[in-house]
Amino acid sequence: GFRREFLDAVRQVQDKVDMDRLAAAVASGVNEAIEVIPWDALEQELGEEVARRMRRAVSSAANGGASALGVKFSMPADHRRVIDIAKAQSAALVTQITESTRESIRNTIAEGIADSKGADALARDIRDVIGLHPRQQKQLAKFTKSLIDADTPLAQVESRTARVARSLLRRRAQVIARTELIDVANEGQELVWDELAREQLIEKDEWRRHWITAIDDRVDPICEAIPSMNPDGVAIGEAFDTPVGPRRRPTVHPQCRCTVVLEPA
Repeated sequence: GFRREFLDAVRQVQDKVDMDRLAAAVASGVNEAIEVIPWDALEQELGEEVARRMRRAVSSAANGGASALGVKFSMPADHRRVIDIAKAQSAALVTQITESTRESIRNTIAEGIADSKGADALARDIRDVIGLHPRQQKQLAKFTKSLIDADTPLAQVESRTARVARSLLRRRAQVIARTELIDVANEGQELVWDELAREQLIEKDEWRRHWITAIDDRVDPICEAIPSMNPDGVAIGEAFDTPVGPRRRPTVHPQCRCTVVLEPA
């Protein structure tokens, strides 16, 4: 699944980093160090495979949405709109991962310089944070500092830091995978409802879309507010009012579990 593909892509990028070039670039500046990372490899390794998986997921969700309405309608994975959506979603995801990793690297370099780290050690730190969210990078830096402050032997610091970095990366992969799964499922539903209305297989004004949250104490306050902000639902194709501005569909945050249902007006 996506989780494994994300991990494989990040590891391949880490393996392709020229550590000597990276160590030399660190001395020249932040931007120089960032540009040593083979970003195109991440896009190539992750983007194409994610787009393929998203096409299948969007198609499946769209067909399920039509079936739930009792309408005979099929949107195959090679449908133009399915392909466009999958391509846009996968590109946005790769951009998100790339930009957050760049921020993590910037933070790592700033902290390394403040701690007077050598170029080789800093290069290893940079490689370890590829794929991590900035919040995770800060967790990793804090963990590493605690080992150093405890006079842990250098070899143990490096091995334990690398182990924790891999654990954090697996956690991020899981969060992204869960969020993307819900995201593309909701996108597939929206797509088929729009297509059914366009083909006049359902009448737009006879249906309303309602935002549904999970029912437990883990619901995010942002999500919890949305149903009451749209008590009568919204029309097919219209955006919901939310605390973070108009949103056409979930998700509104990582690991969002919300969905949208179509009900008679």
